[in-house]
Amino acid sequence: MKIRSLLAFVGLAISFAVPTFGQEKSIILPRVRQQIEAVFTQFQEAYNNRDVDGIASLYAENAFELRK
Repeated sequence: MKIRSLLAFVGLAISFAVPTFGQEKSIILPRVRQQIEAVFTQFQEAYNNRDVDGIASLYAENAFELRK
């Protein structure tokens, strides 16, 4: 009975540990990070100035709108 419990515990430990090693590390390139920060800064400025057209201009042409 002790061996079964030990094997079950080891099996659970392995099944929880394996997916964490298989995950890909996400790295953001400095160029991409600068682009994201620039758009975020533009958004903040437009939002603080209550500029609806400025906020709308930040969206991509192929973006879609969710409606309830």
